[in-house]
Amino acid sequence: MLGIEFLALPIRAYQLGANSVEIGLLGGLSSALYSFMPLFAGRLGDRVGKKLPIRAFLFGYPLITLSYFITRSLYVMMMVRLLEGIAWAFYWPSLEALSASLGGRKAIRTYNLSWSLGALLGPVAGGLVISALSAKGTFLVMAEATIALAAASLLLMPPEGQPQKEKEEPPMEIDPIYLVAVFAVGFSITGFLSYFPVLATRMGISPPLIGAFEGNLSFWRIFALFAAGSALERVEGRKRTLVVSSSAAVFLIPTAVAFGVPVWWVVTSLLGFISGMGYGISIHTILESAGARGKRAGIFESTLGIGSLLGPTAMGYVSSLLFSGPYGPFLAMGISVIPLCAGIAILKRSGARLKIR
Repeated sequence: MLGIEFLALPIRAYQLGANSVEIGLLGGLSSALYSFMPLFAGRLGDRVGKKLPIRAFLFGYPLITLSYFITRSLYVMMMVRLLEGIAWAFYWPSLEALSASLGGRKAIRTYNLSWSLGALLGPVAGGLVISALSAKGTFLVMAEATIALAAASLLLMPPEGQPQKEKEEPPMEIDPIYLVAVFAVGFSITGFLSYFPVLATRMGISPPLIGAFEGNLSFWRIFALFAAGSALERVEGRKRTLVVSSSAAVFLIPTAVAFGVPVWWVVTSLLGFISGMGYGISIHTILESAGARGKRAGIFESTLGIGSLLGPTAMGYVSSLLFSGPYGPFLAMGISVIPLCAGIAILKRSGARLKIR
C-alpha cells in the first residue's frame, strides 16, 4: 500500500496544481509526527504487547486512504498526510520488534524481504490501477484492499511473549553511524519518491512505466538486503561501520536523473542497492541485542522519520531558491551530501556512542 501511495499521492497533488515546495511538503509531512512518535509507540509495545499498536494501524490506515479519495483540497491532503505519520508510528516499530523477538536475525531478514517485496509490487500495481481508474480512484482501491489484508493479518499474527516491564530494560549503546545511515536512507528515498512521479509525468511517462521504475528500485533493495545479511555474517566492528557510512552516496545518486530517461534504470538500481545495504546492516545491528526491542525499533524509525521529513521539504525549498525546472529538487539533494559527509567524518573520528536508558 505504501508503494502505491508514493506513486499516487504526488501525481494527485500535481493534478491539483501543487508546486515543487508543496509537493515536497506533502511528501515530508507524514514524518513530522513520525520523527518522534515511534519513540513512544515502541515503548508502548514493550509494555502492552506489540499486537495492539499493529491492530490500531491495520484498521486506521483505510480511513487515511479514504480521506485522500474524498478530498479535492491540497491543504486537506496535507492535514491527512500529517496525521498519517501517527498511524505508521504505531505500525513499524511494533512489527519490527515483534519479528526480532520471535526469531532474531533470521526473522528480521524475512521481515525486510516481506516489506521490500511489497514495495516492489506496490508501484507496479499502482501504475496499472492509476491508468485504469486515475490517481484519485486508486485511493479507494487501497482502502478496500487494506481492510481485507488487515483481516487476514489478524488471523495469521503469531502469539508473543509477555510484555516487558520498564525496570527490566537494560541500558543500551548505539553507534550513531548507524543512525546517520538510517537518516540518509529516509532523506534520499522519501525525497526521491516524492518528486520522481511528478518529474516522470511531466516528461510524458505513463503511470505503469513510472511504477516499473520505482519497482526496479525495490528489486535492487531486496538484492541489497540479502547482501547485507551475508555481510553481517562476515563483517564486524570497523568494517561494518565503514560499509554503512558509505550510504552517504545515496544523496548523490538522484541527481543523475538530470541526464535523462535512458539512465533512470541505472539511477533507481543504484539508489535501491545502496540504500538497502545501509538500511539492512543498520536495522540488524540496532535490533540484534535482546531486551527493549520496541524502544530500539522506535529510535530506528524516528531517525528514519527525521530523514523522511527533511528530504522532500529541503529538496523543495532549496530548489525554489537555487534551481529552476523539473530537475531542480534532485539537484538540490546533491548539496545535502556535504554536511552529511562532514558529520560522518566527525563521528568516526570521535568514536562517540549514543547511550540510552
